[in-house]
Amino acid sequence: MKVNYVSVVKEYVRKSKKDRFIIRASMDENPPLLWFKQLQLFWISSPRLIRLCPEPQLEQNEIIISIYNQEDIMDTINLLIRLIKKVKTSYIIQDSPSFLLSFKEQNV
Repeated sequence: MKVNYVSVVKEYVRKSKKDRFIIRASMDENPPLLWFKQLQLFWISSPRLIRLCPEPQLEQNEIIISIYNQEDIMDTINLLIRLIKKVKTSYIIQDSPSFLLSFKEQNV
């Protein structure tokens, strides 16, 4: 599984009266639910990632991330692509926490 392209759209949120940026990473195929759940697990386990967005969403073959800070767009895209590559190498959820610890140490 790989990312075909990434798009960013700016939206105005009336409720909060702020702009937000929707990052969509289009995958070359629809990822299996187990694969996406593992990606979400890694995402919410990383303090740096959870500060950017509480939880990525999946719509067919697109991973969707919503952020509020324009300066974080490139970092978020790069981190998402690195995370997708990381999850691709470990399709099955590991029994050992060492895999997750090594991932956290890389500051993703």
